[in-house]
Amino acid sequence: MIVSEPVKVMVEIEDKQTECTYIYKGANVNDCVQYFQSMFFGKREYKILWSNLI
Repeated sequence: MIVSEPVKVMVEIEDKQTECTYIYKGANVNDCVQYFQSMFFGKREYKILWSNLI
């Protein structure tokens, strides 16, 4: 059985290179940023537009 961590935050991240925005849910803001970075090769510049505790 797989048990996931409870979702605690929702974060909107803007990719500075493409100006696209992405919304992630995770245990904390750092997890969301790490997941965003894992979607690309190399490090991407980003800006957190907002975050909300769930």
